[in-house]
Amino acid sequence: MNTQSTPLTPAALLSEADARMTQALGNFFQRCHAPLRGGVLRALAAQILPATIATGQTCLDWLNTRPDTLSTAFADQFQLHLARPETFAGHHGSRPAELQLLDDDAFKRQLAEEKIAAQLTDTLRADILLLFGRLQAVQRVAPENPIGPDAYGPRAIVHTLSRALDTLDIDPACGTLLLQCAAAPLLDTLKQTYTALNQFLGAQDIPELPVARAASLPRKTQADAGQAILAHIQSVAEQAGTHAPAGSLPPMPQQRLVDSLEDGENRASSLLDSPSDAPASTLLRLRQRARHTGTDASDLAVLDAVAGLSAFILDDPGLAVELQ
Repeated sequence: MNTQSTPLTPAALLSEADARMTQALGNFFQRCHAPLRGGVLRALAAQILPATIATGQTCLDWLNTRPDTLSTAFADQFQLHLARPETFAGHHGSRPAELQLLDDDAFKRQLAEEKIAAQLTDTLRADILLLFGRLQAVQRVAPENPIGPDAYGPRAIVHTLSRALDTLDIDPACGTLLLQCAAAPLLDTLKQTYTALNQFLGAQDIPELPVARAASLPRKTQADAGQAILAHIQSVAEQAGTHAPAGSLPPMPQQRLVDSLEDGENRASSLLDSPSDAPASTLLRLRQRARHTGTDASDLAVLDAVAGLSAFILDDPGLAVELQ
């Protein structure tokens, strides 16, 4: 006889998510031993100096003889972070109220943490939005849980790993090298874990938030937008040059464009009165009006460039939700 399982409570869902994330970190160094060791060897080959060799050898000794200790410390610090976020090394509440001088090792560690966290966040952006959207949906009905979804974010994980290395009294230089070599394996681990957690929550009928659905939209890069706008302006300029008399200078469109925009401001006010009109559609209407009034091709090219730039900005999923 088929039996239907009882749906988990919000608190149970969050507890299961915590346990799965902790488990992924609890065997990180054993599972990723090969890529971690390869990263240390590549760092040694890139800079063969006595100090670097000594640091690399210490890292290899830890990876080869005590990977379980490293993983256990990683998981323990993550659990501490979940239980007492005010003690977390990257948390705002733990930052000193006064400026403090840092030695070279501490400064290098902070730079490494911030760089790795930024790279992981940018690469995993879509996975993060999908997972965090569902976690927020659960936490809305579980207010007793004070931990936000960013507790699972790359920044929190990187700071947790750095703290774990410090608790083992690993040499600061060795700890920084281990942290840097862990960037690529940590990317794979977080991607797999985020995907598994998202599938788990989806199977529990936890809906996606609108910001999560926006993550699936393709994003245009800055290079794509810049190249498209530049190509359009160059195309218009070349067409204008083919119709100009030999030896003549190209027209100066600045004043005519200013006049067109000043006149367009009055007409735009009526367009902006409607809340359903997005900025991109307003620019499109202004451009269409300019075409009908015989505006110079160079002026139209500038309007097209502004419209294209606005469309690129609004195409960013992280901005479009708030602006549309």
